[in-house]
Amino acid sequence: MVTVRHVESVRRALRDLSFPAGKEEIVACAEREGVDREAMSALRAIPPADYYGADEVLRAIPTPGPAGER
Repeated sequence: MVTVRHVESVRRALRDLSFPAGKEEIVACAEREGVDREAMSALRAIPPADYYGADEVLRAIPTPGPAGER
């Protein structure tokens, strides 16, 4: 689960990235910046697309639905 700490970590890591940026650029930037494993896993799960800012990237991170939802 992505926590507030992860959100801030991702936001810091992407602060110098030039947007728009694709998923691969975002993941590579986060890796270079040393984002932790859970946050990296969340970033790898975003859909392939061009993103226009860190907020858009964060909104694209999949979140688990209610228990029992498939």
